[in-house]
Amino acid sequence: MAPEEIVRHALVGILAHAAWLAAVLGAIDLGISAGLAAFITALQPIMTGALSVSFTGERVTSRQWIGLLLGLVAVIVVISDKLVLGGTLTAYLLPFVAVAAISVASLIDRQTELGRDQAPPVVPTTFIHCAASLLVLTPLAFILEGFEARFTGGLIFAVFWLAIIVSLAAYGLMFVLLREMPAASVASLTYLSPPVTMLIAFLAFGEALTAIDLLGLIIAAAAVWLTIGNESTVKKSSSGSCNQEQKLA
Repeated sequence: MAPEEIVRHALVGILAHAAWLAAVLGAIDLGISAGLAAFITALQPIMTGALSVSFTGERVTSRQWIGLLLGLVAVIVVISDKLVLGGTLTAYLLPFVAVAAISVASLIDRQTELGRDQAPPVVPTTFIHCAASLLVLTPLAFILEGFEARFTGGLIFAVFWLAIIVSLAAYGLMFVLLREMPAASVASLTYLSPPVTMLIAFLAFGEALTAIDLLGLIIAAAAVWLTIGNESTVKKSSSGSCNQEQKLA
C-alpha cells in the first residue's frame, strides 16, 4: 500500500471513527438527549447526498432524494417522544460535527474506490482506521478524563461492542458497501438504526414495542428501498450495455 493511500485511509478513519464517536458521545455527556442526538445525526444521509456530486460526481436522483427525506421522517416518528431539549451550545454543535465527519469520510472513501480497479483488503484498511483513531483519542482521553475508568461489567461489554461489532463489523461492512454503491445510498441504511434498535430492545430486553415504532420501521424500510432499490437494476443495465458494446466491437 502506497504511503499516500495509508495517509488517506488514516484520515478516513479519524473522521469516521474518532470524530464521529467522540462528537456524538461527547454531546450526550454534555447534556443533550440521546433522542435529539439521534435526530441530528440522522441528517447525515442528506448531507452525503448534497456533497456527492462535488466529491464523487455521482448525482442523487429524485427518487433517491424522496427516499432520503422519507428516512428522516421515519427517524422523527420513532424518536419523537424522546426529543428533549437541554445542554450547552457545544453539546448542540457536536452532533453536527459528527454528521460532517462521517459524511466527508464516506465520500473520500467512495471517491478513492471509483479511481482504481482493485480495492485493498478490508481488514488491513480497518486496522489503519483504528490505529489512526487511537492516536487521536488517546491524548484526548488523557487531557479530558485522565484515563479515568470504572471497569464494570457494563463498561467491558460496551468496549467489546464498540471495538468488535461497531468498529470492525459495522464499519467494515460500510466500507465494503462503499466499493459497490454510491455514498448516499450507503448512508441511507442508517435510517434503519432507530427502528431496528427498538426491535432489538423488544426481543432482547422485553421493552414495549408500540405501533409508532412499527410504523417507523416500515417507513424506514420504504425509504431505504427508494434510495437503493434501483441500484441492482442500474448495475445490470450497465453490465448489459458493456457486454453489448464488446460484442459489437
